[in-house]
Amino acid sequence: MKKMKFLALLLGAVAMAGCQVLIGGGENEGPDAPVGGDLFSFEVSNITAYSATVKVTASDNLTTDWIWDVAEESDMINPAYVEAYLKDGYEWQLEYLEATESEYPYSKFLLDYSLKPGVADEYNFENALSAGTTYKVWACGLDMDGKAVDIKIFKFTTEALANDVKGNWGFSISSSSAGVTITVTPPSDLQTVWYWDVYEKDGYGVDASLVTSTLEYYLEYLVSAGELSANATMADLVSMIAIPAKQKDTYTFEPGDLYDGDYYVWACGLDAKGNVVTKIDYSEFTVSGSGSGSGGDYDDDYDTVNGTAKADEPYSNLTSNVSFTAEEAYMESYGDYWDGLGMSSLYNHENFYIELYGPYVGDDFDWIVLDLLAPAGASTPEGTYTVGYSGDYIALSSVYVDCGNEDDSFWAGSCYGFGNSETSPYSDFESGTVKITKSGSNYNIVVDAKCGAHTIKMTYTGALTTSTDIYGQSPKLKKFHTATAQRDTIGKERKVRR
Repeated sequence: MKKMKFLALLLGAVAMAGCQVLIGGGENEGPDAPVGGDLFSFEVSNITAYSATVKVTASDNLTTDWIWDVAEESDMINPAYVEAYLKDGYEWQLEYLEATESEYPYSKFLLDYSLKPGVADEYNFENALSAGTTYKVWACGLDMDGKAVDIKIFKFTTEALANDVKGNWGFSISSSSAGVTITVTPPSDLQTVWYWDVYEKDGYGVDASLVTSTLEYYLEYLVSAGELSANATMADLVSMIAIPAKQKDTYTFEPGDLYDGDYYVWACGLDAKGNVVTKIDYSEFTVSGSGSGSGGDYDDDYDTVNGTAKADEPYSNLTSNVSFTAEEAYMESYGDYWDGLGMSSLYNHENFYIELYGPYVGDDFDWIVLDLLAPAGASTPEGTYTVGYSGDYIALSSVYVDCGNEDDSFWAGSCYGFGNSETSPYSDFESGTVKITKSGSNYNIVVDAKCGAHTIKMTYTGALTTSTDIYGQSPKLKKFHTATAQRDTIGKERKVRR
């Protein structure tokens, strides 16, 4: 199970809805733990096998800022634990911000992520816990040196699984020239439908949140692909992809479907609504020599993409100029992706793919896709890019990759859109520049592009976060999880409909 991080926990409050509520003032633990008195109170509600809502309130009598989190029962919560916990969180935040200790001092980190006396903080650990397991909610003050004082502990136990199984899932994994074949056999005493999937190994194992996020991801995709109706529910997805209780399942990932690296294969029982109702079993395996390079950075030669890139006439249905400030950005590095697609002017470049999103306007928002090519060996996207198809720094204009049939072929390139319907404003970049600089841990992006008579301008300052890829085994989802489909973006989904 993943260790809980207060960095994620402090994102905001979640309303509690009754159910079972446990309230207490806590207890002390360990010889080094100072007495906390009634400085903290704890409430735990909505307890299920995999979830619970936790609320911690600090008294006005507390004289320091404070933090809290949930730990496993075996953890000894004392000042040494809190010190290691904070250092781990600080290292994670430095990596996330791509910052040095001088750019983001430890004192600033403590100030950003601690809470003030007299306030309450609440978090819903949804599908983040284990069934039938006791946890410790802990809270403490932080003195001027960031050391733990006034530690308090409160325990709660998640519900047991009514449909749990005694046996284990069996995982058989073999590699050949045909690819990686995985066979999963359910326990003989399983009474529910079930599902399995593959996920890149992240060191944390598999919990219910991964199962749920995978199913939610598939539901969203299948709705957008038209394989499920717009009002489809998780029950509709389960009826489509779940496997009967007594049936084993086999799937072969063809060469290039999985990148070289380490993976989990997991399986669990589901109810009709997609809730996890049994233990979650998983096994680990490694893919090597797949011909697809190493997973994560996508810095491979993409021999598995069988297509030819062609410059395409830029398209636009804009009726006015566009200008906005993005508030979110996500980036992937695809290495020499374009080297194998037949446009020689794009060879020997590093491909940085960036998606940027503006604030909501009603239910929609402005978005921009940047398909950028920097000189070979570039480790960051910094530079000034000219829109087109040639040069050292290229903001790729509209390109069509012909894979021999309409289903597999796709568009790429830098583009703008608003919303994602067939009639929404959309435009490829025809000319202009994209300038990217870096200041501390943040990137500054300035887009000054044009298509036809209309301009497209955007600015962004902030981090460039790498998105997480989920690989799926369902044959119904096979097309989505090929190497080429890694580039099925908002931009592509929009342009396919034009």
